Amino acid sequence: MSTFIQILIKLKTWFSKNRGLLIVASVYLFTFLYMLPLRNQAFQDDFAYHLTAKTYYESGIMKLSDWGSASLISQIYWTTLFTKAFGYSMKIDHLSTIALFFIAIIAFYFLLKRLTDERRAIIFSITLFAFPWIFQFTYSYLSDIFSTSFMLISLFFYTKAIQDNNNTSYFFGSLFAGTAFLSRQTGIVIPLALFLILSYKSFVNRKIEYKGLLLSLVPFIIIFFCYQSWLKIPGNLTNAQFQVIDAFKKQTLPYLVLSVLGNTGATFGYYATYLQRILLYFHHSIGFLLPLFLMFNLKLKVVTNILKKYKKGIIITALIYLFIYSINYYYHFGLVSYTIEVPKLITRYGSLFPINWDLSWKYFVYLSVPLWLIIIGVSTQQALSSIFKKKNIIDKRLFVYIGIIVILLALLLQSVIFKISFQHFIPSHYAIEGFIKFRMYLDIIFSSQGIATFKYTWLIIFILLFLALVPLYIFTHYKLKRIKINYELAFLSLVFIFQSLIIVIYMYFHWAQYIIPFISFFLILLAIFSKKYLPINPLRAALVLIALLMFSLNLTNNRYHEYGIRWEMTDKLIAGGIEPIDIDFPEESWLPFWYFEETFKKKADQLGSKYLIKPGIWATWRTIKSKSNYVYSFYNVPISFKYDDRPDWEIVADSGVQRTGFFIKKRVVAIKVKKLSF
Repeated sequence: MSTFIQILIKLKTWFSKNRGLLIVASVYLFTFLYMLPLRNQAFQDDFAYHLTAKTYYESGIMKLSDWGSASLISQIYWTTLFTKAFGYSMKIDHLSTIALFFIAIIAFYFLLKRLTDERRAIIFSITLFAFPWIFQFTYSYLSDIFSTSFMLISLFFYTKAIQDNNNTSYFFGSLFAGTAFLSRQTGIVIPLALFLILSYKSFVNRKIEYKGLLLSLVPFIIIFFCYQSWLKIPGNLTNAQFQVIDAFKKQTLPYLVLSVLGNTGATFGYYATYLQRILLYFHHSIGFLLPLFLMFNLKLKVVTNILKKYKKGIIITALIYLFIYSINYYYHFGLVSYTIEVPKLITRYGSLFPINWDLSWKYFVYLSVPLWLIIIGVSTQQALSSIFKKKNIIDKRLFVYIGIIVILLALLLQSVIFKISFQHFIPSHYAIEGFIKFRMYLDIIFSSQGIATFKYTWLIIFILLFLALVPLYIFTHYKLKRIKINYELAFLSLVFIFQSLIIVIYMYFHWAQYIIPFISFFLILLAIFSKKYLPINPLRAALVLIALLMFSLNLTNNRYHEYGIRWEMTDKLIAGGIEPIDIDFPEESWLPFWYFEETFKKKADQLGSKYLIKPGIWATWRTIKSKSNYVYSFYNVPISFKYDDRPDWEIVADSGVQRTGFFIKKRVVAIKVKKLSF
């Protein structure tokens, strides 16, 4: 009995220290209850993941859909825990997403509590799951939330291990880094970042951290090589995975490093596109986060002191932003609006606030930019000053001499690029003297063609110069401090940087939802910065969070129940012999859910290999043609609707009164309509 009492006392003590967790959990539970009932439906590309989960449930065979490029293994195994208990359905897939993200939010809460304080842990944990893109995708089966969840759990354990030098936490951090990798391949950056941090820590302490290195890396390495071995089994590598790897090797890598000087135009195009992606992800992230600044008590004196003390970092950060913005403006034909256009997430599903989002969104972005440039500039300057210190004797001459050599090499590279680009304009006849050839090159260089070539090559030279001169300047003016730094923040920063590079450079597409893994890092940065400089007003913080939750609930509720009710109604239609191709369903995943696997296999058999199906013909379901003279469409009707109200409708299905929120009800009918003949 005394043991039981001791356990109760320990639990009471634990909860008294973590009261904020009850608040976070209660808000998460409230949103879950509001979103009930869960519904069967696919959303965007998650039809492929639903099909994979269903195949594994029915056959026990891990056969990934060829549509998806994510590794997906841990996602399917996690979902199996729920399907074994409740049976398979798409809404059980959704439940597994919601449950895992709840665990991730708890991990994020404890991570923030270690880095900041209780109040900020509560506020920014709620902000994370209330973020519109994240909340929307939590009620789906896309891999974004799974990979982010496993990443957050891994980051918590690794951070705890670094702070407490806890070997058990190193092990669990590595284990969850492996599950993050088995959900999406970007998880590989987590142990890589930790390896670099522990290596630097060993350098500072003059002692190799053998246990930490082994426990933090070995579980992940085992998982990594097991996955690679599994991929080598014929058929396990999906077509999408093959195409992403193939495209990177053939279309990106040769131009990324400028291996062929004659392809400078393509290299420039890639560089400009990467800068555009950075701008797109940055703008979409900070636009949604602008309301958070309303919760802070801003003091003019504090702001003035920050601007004075960290002006170098802020100015450099602002110049880098302006450089990227200018590149995007001038080399994408002035289409800077693409990076600040209102996310389709809002325009497609939003109806809560009477706001003209097309007009207002850009102001959200532009107001956010200077705030975040200050935060990033200050944080970067603080980080660099903790790692480097000025040398007593600065090697200015060495910097000047090597800098001149580097600039001359850059000019030489530019001249070689010009020569390769224009050599077909110069006659190769031996009678033409070298001087005349030189004059001909000069004429072409200063022609409109030459200026155009320079226009599309200077960015490459500039970036190469920047990558050479900045490290040279640091090497000649600064030296590493052999002192302990904030290892956990350095670790989190490296994870963010490495993950950003992969998403910007390696990813085949650049959808706006790719910001999802970035948001937790933005919130960590804001939480740490605000702890030092920006006191929080609890009342305003509560109002901001309520508004954000209402907005995200509205967006997700509109989509989830609107499509879910219709999707569940189709069961009756299909059971009655109606083909899916004849149902007018308003979600892009509808037809591929029914026809992709069948038509893809048929196309692969025709070509002799599924890996010969290129991205342009991935959408094999589009070969399916309707044979019916009728189409079946859905309409929202009033709750009190009677069939006699529309005698001209041939109603074939009725959802009945459906709950879509605590006090919201909806009713949908499906009608049979004869196709128009031309």
